[in-house]
Amino acid sequence: MKQLEFIPDKMIKDFNEEVYLKVSNITGLKFKSQIKNSGIVFQKIYSMTDLNSENKSYLILTNTESIWFKDKDDFIQKFIIYIKNNIEQLNSDYKEILNQEYEAIVDENSIYFEKERIGYLGDKLLKLLDKFRSLREVLPDVNS
Repeated sequence: MKQLEFIPDKMIKDFNEEVYLKVSNITGLKFKSQIKNSGIVFQKIYSMTDLNSENKSYLILTNTESIWFKDKDDFIQKFIIYIKNNIEQLNSDYKEILNQEYEAIVDENSIYFEKERIGYLGDKLLKLLDKFRSLREVLPDVNS
């Protein structure tokens, strides 16, 4: 019996604790338990300084996109958008899996494991989204 091989891009990758700790230090946010095994990987972080104004900003390279932010509030807003994009991609992946079920030759085990992966990641991302939405709600209203 041949063992099922997973495609590396589909496996749940480590979130990169080293970069997470830097982000946490910069923003003062703690979300390690929510990001762990969520499919989000912080690959690199860069600090940039505007030499005229001395204003700092940061760039995080992830496994799918980049997040550019200036401060904690900006990070929260941008990270919410990033999480939503990841959830949309999972929804798209799920629809694709559903379409594959109706093909003539189907690897039922592969489809089952893919559905499980999508469900697990979706649950983790929704919890992360809830956490960041609650953080956004406690921010002062800049429009008032």
